[in-house]
Amino acid sequence: MPSKKPQFVIRTDQEILDKIAYIAKENERNTTQEIVYLIKKRIRTYEKEHGEIILPEKTTRKEAINNEINLLKDPKTPALTKLKESFKNGFDAGMADK
Repeated sequence: MPSKKPQFVIRTDQEILDKIAYIAKENERNTTQEIVYLIKKRIRTYEKEHGEIILPEKTTRKEAINNEINLLKDPKTPALTKLKESFKNGFDAGMADK
């Protein structure tokens, strides 16, 4: 069954990828698992230095659409503000959990 986890592409030099693959083999992981391990390790280090990263709550599609409707109905909101907020609402709707 395919994973529903998000995917992203990393562009890097072949030498770096080969070295990560070498380290992964030494740690009995595949390359992807090694990269995820290194990312998690970096996050832990960052949070020790700067404090826990608090992520904002995700907006649902329904909330994003309601935000857009309310924004468009408000006659007091300047046009440029509406444009900026509309872009954010559209982005939230596209990235939202269903």
